[in-house]
Amino acid sequence: MGGTDFKTDEWNVDAVISGTQKCLGVPTGMAPITYNEKVEKILLERQKIEQGLDISSVNHRRIQSNYLDLSQIQEYWAPQRLNHHTEATSMLYALREGLRIIHEEGLQPRFARHKLHEKALTEGLKAMGLTLFGDPFYKLPVVTCVNIPEGVDGDQVRHMMLYEFGVEIASSFGSLAGKIWRIGSMGYSCRKENILKVLTALEASVYRQGGKVHLGAAAQAALDVYENQSAVIQ
Repeated sequence: MGGTDFKTDEWNVDAVISGTQKCLGVPTGMAPITYNEKVEKILLERQKIEQGLDISSVNHRRIQSNYLDLSQIQEYWAPQRLNHHTEATSMLYALREGLRIIHEEGLQPRFARHKLHEKALTEGLKAMGLTLFGDPFYKLPVVTCVNIPEGVDGDQVRHMMLYEFGVEIASSFGSLAGKIWRIGSMGYSCRKENILKVLTALEASVYRQGGKVHLGAAAQAALDVYENQSAVIQ
């Protein structure tokens, strides 16, 4: 998001779902969701099918799980106050604290912080001799995908980073399994010391596994970004 408000109605967004563990930095376990009357109508129609009141529709399938049956969950706010599940109140407190921290920092400074550290990370990776995966136009500031160099065992690199440096990066799945690494830089973890550490750990681990890297270049490139950070975040 580039603005300070999430204006779903103005953007004609019917439904939005998120996760508390990402840029909010709150423990996993909750998925905030919002949807409009259009989606609610679909839910109510599906509810009729489930109750056996309308079995003629071929556009809606019976919900397969009680876990995320929104037609039931929204009955929390109906007159009957259906108790679909017992809310984890500790998670609500955690969410409130995460939002308080964001409010304290401010959205614009937070956006600028993520942009700065993403720039330092990507410049470091390129200086190291690695290449980024995907079209940069569509890249998210909080996740950086890196092509695994030819002849390098990506899992061995990740193993060494984790057990020798205490740094964890992700692999991928599907058609990209074994082809790219994914590096997250979001929330509280999006800090200068973390960027420098992941670059150093990755450089050493790739080199140790026989990959060709420009030793020492990654951290220097990242430091150059930090020295010129005012130009990056404007």
